[in-house]
Amino acid sequence: PKSVKGIVGLISYLIRRPLWLLGQFLATCAFAFHASALHAGPIAVVQPIVVSGIVWAVPARAAISRRLPSITELRAVAITAFGLAVFLVASDPTAGLPASLGLGTIAFAAVAVVVVIAAEATAARVRDDPRRRAFFLGVVGGVLFGLVAGFLKLALQELDEGGWHAMLVAWPTYGVLLAGAGGVLTNQRAYHTAGLSASMP
Repeated sequence: PKSVKGIVGLISYLIRRPLWLLGQFLATCAFAFHASALHAGPIAVVQPIVVSGIVWAVPARAAISRRLPSITELRAVAITAFGLAVFLVASDPTAGLPASLGLGTIAFAAVAVVVVIAAEATAARVRDDPRRRAFFLGVVGGVLFGLVAGFLKLALQELDEGGWHAMLVAWPTYGVLLAGAGGVLTNQRAYHTAGLSASMP
């Protein structure tokens, strides 16, 4: 409900909802499959397939709420599905080369964090426009989940090369936890602010 205020109030409300808890359980299962897919294949193939969740989220939400999706939502789903299909066919992704944990990777992660901060600040400035606020929160969540995928791939690479100890002392492992927690919390805020079509694409 819109009466719930703040992130603490929102989480307190959500943890009392059995359907939300079921959703988080399914999200945890999905994360395990996501990690398995990233361990087995290139990130350029896995991530577009993961993003295709939007294609299923809108009709699933419509079925649960017993309400047909709006034209705007259907248009967003169709554009997303088409864009993902074109990307996969046109990019012809390959396995690529292992990434290092050096300055280049750290700089890339730092740029992503700057984008997150800028989008979060913009979301705070457009509080009176729920759809725009949800859009910028969606940008924050999307970038954080992108970081999760990248950090997870790096952590699994460390696992392959040096075993559990190498993975547990590598900084990307802890990046997964931080970015993942931030992404989940931001997504919940975005969903609370406006419809899926505003934030999820």
